[in-house]
Amino acid sequence: MSEVVISCAGCGKRYKGVGGSKKYKCNQCSNLFSFPDSPRTPYDGSILCSCCWTGVAASPDLQECPVCQQKISLEHGGRASFVNAPAAATNYPPEESNGTRPVSRNASQVVAVSPALPASLPPAPAAVAGEASQLAEERKSLEAKINELQARLNLWQESQAMALRERDEASKSRQRFETQVAEMQARLSSSQEAQSKQALELAQLSESRRALETQVSDLMSRVTSLQESLNAAQKEREAAVQARQAAEEKATRAEAQLTPLQAELQRAHEERKLALAERADFDARARELAARVDTLQGSQAALRGERDEERRRADEERGRLIEARMRLTQFQDIAVAALRPLADQHERISKSLSAEIESMLQQAQSAQKEFQERRARLASLETEMLEQLTNVAREAERILTASGAQLPATSEAARSGAILAPAEAEQLPAAGE
Repeated sequence: MSEVVISCAGCGKRYKGVGGSKKYKCNQCSNLFSFPDSPRTPYDGSILCSCCWTGVAASPDLQECPVCQQKISLEHGGRASFVNAPAAATNYPPEESNGTRPVSRNASQVVAVSPALPASLPPAPAAVAGEASQLAEERKSLEAKINELQARLNLWQESQAMALRERDEASKSRQRFETQVAEMQARLSSSQEAQSKQALELAQLSESRRALETQVSDLMSRVTSLQESLNAAQKEREAAVQARQAAEEKATRAEAQLTPLQAELQRAHEERKLALAERADFDARARELAARVDTLQGSQAALRGERDEERRRADEERGRLIEARMRLTQFQDIAVAALRPLADQHERISKSLSAEIESMLQQAQSAQKEFQERRARLASLETEMLEQLTNVAREAERILTASGAQLPATSEAARSGAILAPAEAEQLPAAGE
């Protein structure tokens, strides 16, 4: 294929290369451009894009190509010619091996490579309609050219070389049109593929939307359940607050009732202290009474010893009296029988003996009377002690009943000893028996 020299539509910089579908980036203005298979010259009142080589009507507001959105400058515009043409340039873009990065003809890839391109191309049918209108205009212009060439052919029939050249140009234009049609078909197929991808993405988005709706419904149900749980928790909290208030009221009433109970408990403690003091006093009195009982029991034992001694003495005196009476009777018999002359002396002796016996009997009676008096005094003392012990025991029982304690063992023993003492005293025989 022949080399072509093109000028960038954005800055006018010229590049040389071989026609093809690859796209390159301008080193000066970063505009995308391509090398066509044939020379390209704009028609009157139009300007060419150096990327898609589409003719655009020149206007002051024109800044970019409406088809590929590449920059277009009214001062420069896109142009293409063969290398052997007079306007051939010497600079050309390097190939891929020299560092130039070719750009694919796919619109999405062009956007990814150059930030000057838009995110997406216009819909394919509109582009095809624009290209068809442009092709129609170009066809009209070509028909005008053909008519002009026919006129020139009629005028210059001798210029067969010129006719052949025009024929070559027409064939080249046809090839250019076929190339443009193939490019449009490729764009249409790419747009169809993009539409199919968009439909697939739309289906995926629909599925995602349905999944999201399901998740949203689940979340709404969970939110509803959580709201119900929150309401139940609030109700429970209100019930707990009410129960707490009721408990506080009960505690207040209990404290109000506890105050007199504490006063009563204090009084009970004081009464208990008094009872303990009375109990200590009672224990002291009981010990004193026990000591007195021991003393009385010792006195009673001494009295019993004295009684036994008096009884023994009385028995001895009685035995001596009986023996003296027997001796007196024997002496009287002897005196009557043998000692008649001694009657006077016997009478005196009898009187003296009778006086002695009477005195001895009086002493025995006085001793017996004294013993009875002592026994009566001992019985009165035992009765008085019994009454005191009984009173003390009743008082102790009252105090212990009030304080909840038990009667001490010493007091009970003293009480039992005091009760048993009169019974033992009653069993003692009289001194004169």
